[in-house]
Amino acid sequence: MYDLKDLPYDSSLEDMPNTFTPFRNNVEKNCNIKTPFAIPEGLSSFPDNMDFAVAAEQYSTELPNLQDIGYTSDQIDHANFKDPRGVLDFKGGETAALERVKEYIWDKDLLRNYFDTRNGMIGADYSTKVRTIYYNKDITR
Repeated sequence: MYDLKDLPYDSSLEDMPNTFTPFRNNVEKNCNIKTPFAIPEGLSSFPDNMDFAVAAEQYSTELPNLQDIGYTSDQIDHANFKDPRGVLDFKGGETAALERVKEYIWDKDLLRNYFDTRNGMIGADYSTKVRTIYYNKDITR
């Protein structure tokens, strides 16, 4: 809900706190959530008789990679850089998110201690680390 450039920290994030509560307090005090995009006009629901298998085959395409959507080689290398400060090898997508939730809640039973660990930011097991992100570099506000 916040743009990285709007956070009250240096662009390198070196001055960002290591725990959640000071981070949250600073962000809530110094940042504003931007107005959401307006609901698009003219969208209708799917027809009742739509064959989704046929539509998926007819209209689906392979997802573009970063180069396809205009990122430079340097930007792609930066996006794929594994920062040694990271606590997890983050992977995108629904499958990875569901695997992480399963690990966090069921395999490791970490929800049991969430109240005691929720303010920590360092370490893999303080939260699910699942985030929903939508980014389109062509949309500006």
